[in-house]
Amino acid sequence: MNRPLIALIVVLAGIANAGAADSSQCGFIRDADQRAYCRATSGDGESQCGLIRAPDLRALCRAEADGEASQCGFIRDPDLRALCRAKARK
Repeated sequence: MNRPLIALIVVLAGIANAGAADSSQCGFIRDADQRAYCRATSGDGESQCGLIRAPDLRALCRAEADGEASQCGFIRDPDLRALCRAKARK
């Protein structure tokens, strides 16, 4: 996974966690994977993660949306895996 994508994930995750965004704001994101990630982590639920094509982002999404750190083990990128573990609640 490339570094700009990881940076975008971090920004989106921070917005979602701060409560500043709700899923209605996600519609403005052009990239379909990022839009689904935003929706899932902004309250629309884990089912949105299934729409994500990129395997690492899909696993991060599932871990963050349902709080299951076990999903983090599927992530190949070490930086993203560490972010995943930090974001997962269980």
